[in-house]
Amino acid sequence: MKELTTKEQYEYFVDTFSKFGSSILKESDDDIEYIIFEDIIDNVISFLHTIVIDKLLEEKYINKEVYDLCCDFRKQFLVLEEKSLRSATEIRKSKEWIDLMKLADEIKSKLWR
Repeated sequence: MKELTTKEQYEYFVDTFSKFGSSILKESDDDIEYIIFEDIIDNVISFLHTIVIDKLLEEKYINKEVYDLCCDFRKQFLVLEEKSLRSATEIRKSKEWIDLMKLADEIKSKLWR
């Protein structure tokens, strides 16, 4: 299997934040659950891993502020993903999930376009 270039990794990194943020609250319950627990989880594990974001920082795809925010985001996402709040109804009511969505929005606003 071919290793991804840094540019390709950055595209998946950005894709993470284009899929996740406060805008998902407008989606159906099924879509919210799919986005969080099926789709974006893989990106969070792979493309927000320190190996990848270290490389993105080193090659100036992201700055130190975005790097730090992403480290926080990944840690919080993985903790919440392990909790029992697995339904869209619970996610919509959870301050922790809402705060994480706001953090994703903040990161997205700071990314190079």
